[in-house]
Amino acid sequence: MFTAAVWQPRPARPRALFVLEALCERGQAAGHGWTLDTELLPPHQQQANALENQGLVELASPEDRAELSALEGRPVRWAARLTSYGHDTLAYGQSRPRAEPSLLEAGPDRQPSTGSWPILGRVAPCETFSSPTWGGPAECWTSPSSSSPESSEWSMTVAHDAYVRQLIARAKDGTIPPQEVKQIAQAVTECQAGRELYQRLYAVARAGGPSYEPLIATYLIYPQDPEVSALAVQVITAHWRVGAKYRKQILELLGSPEWDLDDDVFMAAVSGAGWILHDGFDAELLRALLRLAEDGRGEYNDDLMQGLAVEAIARALGAGHAELTRLPEGVTRAEWSRGLLRAARDRLHEAARQP
Repeated sequence: MFTAAVWQPRPARPRALFVLEALCERGQAAGHGWTLDTELLPPHQQQANALENQGLVELASPEDRAELSALEGRPVRWAARLTSYGHDTLAYGQSRPRAEPSLLEAGPDRQPSTGSWPILGRVAPCETFSSPTWGGPAECWTSPSSSSPESSEWSMTVAHDAYVRQLIARAKDGTIPPQEVKQIAQAVTECQAGRELYQRLYAVARAGGPSYEPLIATYLIYPQDPEVSALAVQVITAHWRVGAKYRKQILELLGSPEWDLDDDVFMAAVSGAGWILHDGFDAELLRALLRLAEDGRGEYNDDLMQGLAVEAIARALGAGHAELTRLPEGVTRAEWSRGLLRAARDRLHEAARQP
């Protein structure tokens, strides 16, 4: 895991420039352009969040984070990258003289990571992975110079990881044929997905579409792997917009189940409740979000969770992405939040007065 260098701000250099440099360097190293949550310390992430309001940084949407999570094989809770304006600002800032190192320049005892993706060129014999079944990747032969059991096992692991990544890319591009999607879904149904259940479900949902709703919905409550459950919630509520059919499960997940140790499913359910309410009124869901926004859960991360609930309520009341990311001129975040909560309470009172 990459550990960001300790940042000591210097008056002679704007701190925003350090964050822009970090996002640029890490995004280029990753290959997909995004800097992930494991690559910046939380204070630096907060600074990147602030730069979004200036149009310098783009924060990953829930859909982007779902794709990145599938690629990384873990939940990606935050990611950011430079906008074109951010690149221009960085280029201008870097053209000015400086004497101090950038945020991510390594000292003699610290070398930055060059990216977490496997170097697939090491397995030259495995150049194609076309149309294998979900029992494993296509047959892979190691080179004669790497014939030890350890080398063969390593080669197969790299080849399999390459296939999984290629599958995700094909799902995004829409190039997985329906018959292969059906085979993947069948393997999931028969509990043969193995450790790539998350990636395989993502591929089915992305390439197969809403016709696979019954399969995805079975994983809304999945204590064995909360990340899989969170993915199912995102697909059902945000992508396919059929969450109202599963309001009972969403309400259960809003209760913070004990098996959701990292709150992955809870956060997905909060966001999902906002999408359900955006498409149709549900007094019980709106009350649940309002309680969370006003009272929290009595835990250490209440500020974060209350903020998520406020954003979900904003979406429920019809706010678009631009309104969620850019506040009206002269309005503070606290004022904006209070106005939303007041509007939500008024909506509940209005519904209660109706026969």
